[in-house]
Amino acid sequence: MNATDISKLKRDAPELYDAVINQGVLIERRRVLAHLNVAKLYDSLPEAVEAVAAGTPAKLTPGEALPYTLLHNRYASIEDKRDGFASVAAS
Repeated sequence: MNATDISKLKRDAPELYDAVINQGVLIERRRVLAHLNVAKLYDSLPEAVEAVAAGTPAKLTPGEALPYTLLHNRYASIEDKRDGFASVAAS
């Protein structure tokens, strides 16, 4: 979809355009909050901010628990490495 198509949609179907934009905002908010809320548990907010800025997906859908598990694993691993647990486990 190019800028002309978007302009045409906005002009010809403003309600649909607004609904699509609002849905995108909700999806992005859910992604950002997933990263921040899980990372907060592991004192990994700097890494979460990097993931958010990079657009790292959280792959969330309503009621889906697995991505939260994956995010917990991601930030727990960051915390473990920072705290030196990775080297202890390897010893």
